Amino acid sequence: MGCYEVDILVGLLGCSIEPVVLEFPELTGCTCQDYWLAIIREVIATHQFIRTFQLEGVDKAEALAKAVLGIARLRATRETSHVLPPKPETLLTYS
Repeated sequence: MGCYEVDILVGLLGCSIEPVVLEFPELTGCTCQDYWLAIIREVIATHQFIRTFQLEGVDKAEALAKAVLGIARLRATRETSHVLPPKPETLLTYS
């Protein structure tokens, strides 16, 4: 799985037939792009984890809950300090 960035465009290359392209027209600055890229990578990593270990039911819900809490931690850190930590993925569970 690969990722590439071009200003306001995030492309994801993975196991699907066609690459997924997400466009964020309101994004400006490197920090904002890093923030959204970290969140996107966390969501993808969570789903890969669920698929790899074939989680279902409570286990799947727990994995998703951990990802959501990690994203909430990242958002809270960003809002309180108005900057991202040097490595935002350290606040996320699966990235």
